[in-house]
Amino acid sequence: MKKTNNNEQRIVPIDLAYLHGAFAVVKNLAAGISHFLPWAKAKGSAKPTEIYDINGSLLFYDFAVRLGTNEVGAIRAAATKEVGTPVVSLLNGPKLWDE
Repeated sequence: MKKTNNNEQRIVPIDLAYLHGAFAVVKNLAAGISHFLPWAKAKGSAKPTEIYDINGSLLFYDFAVRLGTNEVGAIRAAATKEVGTPVVSLLNGPKLWDE
């Protein structure tokens, strides 16, 4: 049996974080929230940008949401169980910073 340290046990797998984000988007679309209507035909990136804290610990996954070549938003999902909530935010519109 492979031993895991506490950090590995606290990390949320990327595929699970993606599913949490997709569910949050569907929930907002089902509620009829108009800001999310462009997201109905958009696709989320399966490969997130990883966001780390100042100490180098993984905190969040940012999944870009694109409609064709245009970024319509991003899903910020927890990368660690310590954050508490699976989806931290849904960012509407393109990012205003470079990666």
